[in-house]
Amino acid sequence: MKLYLYAGMVALLALSCSIEQDPATEEVNNKAVELPVAGGDGSVPRFKMVHSVYIDRDKHTLQELDKMYREDIKSTASDYDINLKNMWYTIINDKLIKDGDPAMKMFYIQEQINAKQNLPNINSFFRLLVSSKSFMNNDRIFDIASEFNNKNKDYIENVILWDTEEGKKQALDDLVYENVIFFRFMSTSSI
Repeated sequence: MKLYLYAGMVALLALSCSIEQDPATEEVNNKAVELPVAGGDGSVPRFKMVHSVYIDRDKHTLQELDKMYREDIKSTASDYDINLKNMWYTIINDKLIKDGDPAMKMFYIQEQINAKQNLPNINSFFRLLVSSKSFMNNDRIFDIASEFNNKNKDYIENVILWDTEEGKKQALDDLVYENVIFFRFMSTSSI
């Protein structure tokens, strides 16, 4: 069952992250180092640690995952950099929400804000923001949420080449839904 979940996540990441209008003009993450990649299709190479960690992620502590994330992203290629990071956020976010200290949460919030998109992790990113209420004021949380929402909306509308308008509309609807749920929760939460 875990293998099917893993394969589905990889397929979702490839579909939602790697189809861009003009890859020749995309900015390279300043942390990324160009490596030769077979195909250049956005697929995360099998030698990256994320593949071996994904299935057994529950066996690792947050600190171990954090260390492996930082090591795994040291060298990437621009065609798969965001897919690699989004796979890691899928692994890390839940443990980060539960066990992360303020410094680690802020690191991953900033990492995800700096990413050109984070479509596979919209819900967990908003939950990460909610879990940060103990050390961040609501105005800052709302600003981050708006920045996150705007960046992903722009990516959906202007970067992804959609097969159908229905697919694009569904992606926008999903983003709006998660955004509304987040803002409603934040406005009614007493924490």
